[in-house]
Amino acid sequence: MTLTNDIISGEQKGFCPVSGCVDYTGLLLNIIENFGQNNHELYLVFLDYFNAYRLVDHQQLIQVIEALGFPQVIIDFLTNTLRELLYVVHTGYGPMQPITLVTGLKQGDPSSPVLFIIFIEALIRALKKIMQGISV
Repeated sequence: MTLTNDIISGEQKGFCPVSGCVDYTGLLLNIIENFGQNNHELYLVFLDYFNAYRLVDHQQLIQVIEALGFPQVIIDFLTNTLRELLYVVHTGYGPMQPITLVTGLKQGDPSSPVLFIIFIEALIRALKKIMQGISV
């Protein structure tokens, strides 16, 4: 099982050996130009991933990983890792009770980009399913 061939759709260009952003920008410009020349209506959707790591729900992430067929050892590891995300706020009176996070990926953690891409894969697959039978 490889991440880029077996798990991640071709629509995602992260972790691929090609310059995905440049390729997709060129493709988008060609589509816009083509539609403009042929006087066709064009509708585009852009997703803003600003601050997106904090929105990843841990339980949903585990469900996505299970649905994608990851080995149980990886599912168990990630479940335990995400379960142990705790923060302790220190005040002038001492530390407060630990706060368990149920959403969010750690900023700066090397696994966070990969986990986010896997999490987004569920959205891409759902959109592709909805779009079946619609000609573009």
